[in-house]
Amino acid sequence: IDLLGRSITVESENGSASCIIDCRHQGRGFIMNKIIQDSEPNIIIKGFTIKNGVANINPHPDYTETSPAYIEHGFTGGIIYGNDITCQLSDCIISNGYSSFQAGGGYFQNSNVNISNCLFYKNRSQNGGAICFFNCELTLKNTKIVHNKVKYSAAPIALNNSNMIMSNCTVVDNQGEYIGL
Repeated sequence: IDLLGRSITVESENGSASCIIDCRHQGRGFIMNKIIQDSEPNIIIKGFTIKNGVANINPHPDYTETSPAYIEHGFTGGIIYGNDITCQLSDCIISNGYSSFQAGGGYFQNSNVNISNCLFYKNRSQNGGAICFFNCELTLKNTKIVHNKVKYSAAPIALNNSNMIMSNCTVVDNQGEYIGL
């Protein structure tokens, strides 16, 4: 679901157990780019299971792993991709996402992100594990990050030039070359 630069609240009526977005390995669950409206820049996603997302498009030969085009066009954030946004993600299950570069679960850059009461489960990537943050302000509360796997770097959470406040979270049984936050 590409939110097309809009401020929006997307909330399930009956919670994550009964409202499932299955990407079927065909792409990401949510793409959230810079808000283009003059309203309060805010995206709220609440009460979904979002599963089987993938960011695994073969890169253009001119792209490098750090180029904006490489990151935005399908190589990061298997389930969720967010750029230059304010986002609240709550009461969600993010599972079985895959990225050929960073963050099988969610990738955020230049953003203010609040994640609460979520589960990041069985996400896989080459780098950055379950979630990756680049130039972000992050609050992570009452969230579980379990059974995520990464090939080369930090398994559960990758932070690059980001600030994180973490409270009452469980981070267990993640696999990677470096186990750290």
